[in-house]
Amino acid sequence: MFLSEQRLCPVGIGAAQEGLGNLVRGGWLGGASAAAYQDGIDHLLWAWPPGDMPAVPRLVQAHFLDPVHRDGITVIGMRWEAIGITGQPFPALDADITLTPEGGQHTRVTLTGAYRSPLGTLGGGLDRALLHQAATATADSLLTRMSGTLHRAQDGRIGRR
Repeated sequence: MFLSEQRLCPVGIGAAQEGLGNLVRGGWLGGASAAAYQDGIDHLLWAWPPGDMPAVPRLVQAHFLDPVHRDGITVIGMRWEAIGITGQPFPALDADITLTPEGGQHTRVTLTGAYRSPLGTLGGGLDRALLHQAATATADSLLTRMSGTLHRAQDGRIGRR
C-alpha cells in the first residue's frame, strides 16, 4: 500500500536541512521512529475488534541513508523492519523523507513510501479499514515529532550535536 503524509514546519529550509542531518547522525530519528511506530500500534489496538487482534509486530530496526541535497530539496531514504511475535519478519516500510522549501520561513516535511499488508489476502481487505489507518497514524506521529524537534532546535530550545 502507498503512504504519504506531510507537515509544514515553521523552520527555513537551511535550518531544517542542518537539523535533519543532526537528527540522523545523533540517532534521534531512530528513537523517534520507535515511538511513532508504537503510536501506530496503539491506534491499531484501539481500532481493532475486541478478541480478533493478531500478534502485534515490534519495530526491530529503522535504517536511514545519509541526506541527499539537490536543487534546494533534501531527501533521506528510510526502511523500517518489524518482526512479529512468532519471530517471522513482517513486510517493511520503505520510504523517503523529503524537505522542500515553502517560502523563506517554512519547510514542507513529507514522508512517502510503500508497505505490504502483513496478513496476505485477508490483510488486503483489513488494510483499507484498519491497517492503513495505523500506518497513517505512525507517519503522522513521526512527522509531528520531527517538525516539533526541528522547530525547537532552530529556536535553541534543544541542544545540537
